[in-house]
Amino acid sequence: VDAEDAEGRTALTVALAFGQETATRALLEAGAGVSAGTGQRPVHAAAEKGMVEMVRELVDKGAEVDAEDAEGRTALTVALAFGQEAAARALLEAGAGVNAGTGRRPLHVAAEKGKVEMLIELAGKGAEVDAEDGEGRTALTVALALGLEAAARALLEAGAGVNAGTGQRPVHAAAKRGMEEVLRELAEKGAEVDAEDVEGRTALTVALAFGQEAAARALLEAGAGVNAGTGRRPLHTAAERGMEEMVRELVGKGVEVDVEDGEGRTALTVALAFGHEGAARALLEAGAGVNAGTAADVEAEMEARMEKLAELRQEAERETDALCRQELLVRCREEQAALVQASRNVKLPPPAVDKGAELAGAPAVAQQDRAGERRQIDADGSVLDVAETGNHGERRAVGRDVDELNVTKGQANGPSVDEQRPAGGGVDELDTAERHAAGARTGERRLAVLLS
Repeated sequence: VDAEDAEGRTALTVALAFGQETATRALLEAGAGVSAGTGQRPVHAAAEKGMVEMVRELVDKGAEVDAEDAEGRTALTVALAFGQEAAARALLEAGAGVNAGTGRRPLHVAAEKGKVEMLIELAGKGAEVDAEDGEGRTALTVALALGLEAAARALLEAGAGVNAGTGQRPVHAAAKRGMEEVLRELAEKGAEVDAEDVEGRTALTVALAFGQEAAARALLEAGAGVNAGTGRRPLHTAAERGMEEMVRELVGKGVEVDVEDGEGRTALTVALAFGHEGAARALLEAGAGVNAGTAADVEAEMEARMEKLAELRQEAERETDALCRQELLVRCREEQAALVQASRNVKLPPPAVDKGAELAGAPAVAQQDRAGERRQIDADGSVLDVAETGNHGERRAVGRDVDELNVTKGQANGPSVDEQRPAGGGVDELDTAERHAAGARTGERRLAVLLS
């Protein structure tokens, strides 16, 4: 009767897994082992199905209530995972350990499900409220990560640590979800608002990354450092998302406008590369530095984004699952739209001039760029429509927008290959982005106009 199937289950476990109570009792009468099986145990199967009376009977017959399944879960954890609260309470009455299991803990599962009463009950029975899951998160962080405010408050009342966890911290989870009131409460309880996550980001950076401006302001009110974090900085994140007002607020609080991120980029470079003119203006007004390397930095960032788009395109072409392919195409189109917008909006300052040189009132002059091209720069810094000679003898008519560049060979032998290519559906639509962003990728096609 205790022979196992390919999954290590006995006939008793199989009967319980299918809710067959009559067959279960027949097997028990035939002497089936209540703890037999190297796979799922009978008590786990009964807990999953919410068979309360059967759980009690198995325990009475000597079932190991804290035995673990292949995932390191006890029957109590399984019952909670499947929303079987009555079965969970039956197991607790039978002496199930609230801290047992090498896999997911009962408290984390209850937090994930938002079971407030069960959280209180588990804490009352001695559950370790600051125990970590496999990702280094406490139950409080799990609740906040899912936006379950009631569950989070129950854990706080049970004494959950506001700075506990070696993975994601509670303050980061709340920031990501935009839970400004919870953030204030965490700060009042002593949360380290400038603590870093595994990527070196503070909660302020996380809030900005997910567009949670109210949460970001709550953190600033709580004293979050505008220059804190060894990873992505708050200013770079606000610049990338085009959050002009937030950029101004950060500047007003003393942010370092020219600090570089881990890739050597300033916030101005990021704002320009993502086509956020408003954020770029705010940074320039705050004194962001512009030098000969700014254009190259923006070009490098645009190149990196083009590479990302190409990788997404290739991934979409390789994907065989229709749903996954559709999701990849959506991501491709989003990145494509962002690149097109950036290529239309991005405007770079002109080459550096001698100190004291005046642009105002100056006549139009020709300037030599690093690709050997010549541009007519008007007195206000904008580029006039002139013909340029490129590195390969091409003639370019340069307008004000990068995407308006017309490339012809010699004496204009007809439209270019890119211009002849129709925009197709699906992945082929990305050709449009490649044409629009072509000028943004190279120095010879970059417009050098002054942000005004």
